[in-house]
Amino acid sequence: MLSFSDLHSKYQSSPKTLKLAIALLGLGYILVGWQLSLHHILWFLGIAFSFVIPVVAWVKTPWFGGILGHLPQMFLVSLAISLFITLSAIFPVLPTIVIIPVLATFLAWQEMAVAQFSRQEIWFVLISVALVGLVFGEWIDYFVLQSIK
Repeated sequence: MLSFSDLHSKYQSSPKTLKLAIALLGLGYILVGWQLSLHHILWFLGIAFSFVIPVVAWVKTPWFGGILGHLPQMFLVSLAISLFITLSAIFPVLPTIVIIPVLATFLAWQEMAVAQFSRQEIWFVLISVALVGLVFGEWIDYFVLQSIK
């Protein structure tokens, strides 16, 4: 069972890079919450889950990985980079609402894995920090400094 005291003691004994990665993760999601309105956040979460679910299925199901295994990796990488560049040109707010949080999440995930957190602890921390960041960003948007929408 995941206990908060064990998680807190692991966090306190972790290196500064982990604390910086989690702070960047929170800042990234605060920017997302500040930039987007509530219905945009629901769309963002829907899109994020639509990308996470196939990745989890790809890892857990060997036949799903076999389908994508026939495509050259360089093709998939160039396709993903081209898609991000095209979407960034179409939607100029895309780096703020997608790329920064995704990269910050990946950094925090890697730092927590190096610090030997369990998968359950990693997911708990990532989801908690993301939700708190989104809520705090929305609070800033409504009560402190409204974003340009």
